[in-house]
Amino acid sequence: MARCPACIRVDLLAQVLAGLIERNRAWNRARVDDVLVAAWARPARQSATPGRMAWLSAGFPAHVPSVTIERKCGSGSRPWTSRVQGITAGAYDIVIAAGVESMSRVPMARRGWAPTRSVPASEPGTGDLVPQGVSAELVAEKFALTREALDAYSAQSHARAARGP
Repeated sequence: MARCPACIRVDLLAQVLAGLIERNRAWNRARVDDVLVAAWARPARQSATPGRMAWLSAGFPAHVPSVTIERKCGSGSRPWTSRVQGITAGAYDIVIAAGVESMSRVPMARRGWAPTRSVPASEPGTGDLVPQGVSAELVAEKFALTREALDAYSAQSHARAARGP
């Protein structure tokens, strides 16, 4: 029988969490203060609390809390900033920030607008939204960020991650 999509995402995140703990053997998983997980597309379809479910699925202690953060396009960065704020404030010693998503389950166009143009301000509750891809181009232009410079930064980031702590 086929597994539900949310269950598969929890299983995948559980593997990532287990790998993270294995890679950082100095961490005592019982001392993890929180697990912060972003899930933009209807968290219920992502297993409602994917971080919590994945943490438990990995066989880790039930007393460690988790929160699912849903802030649309800002979801991906929010666990990271919350982690930094918590450490800075002294609330966390060890905190895990992650994200889980299945964009194939998210319709990217609605009511006839294409993802390449802005949402009309006349649509209730939308303001004058610009799709994320267009926003990225506008930010790159504003700050004179070239594709080459961003690719070099990305390669450097991946090389650092591969070296480990």
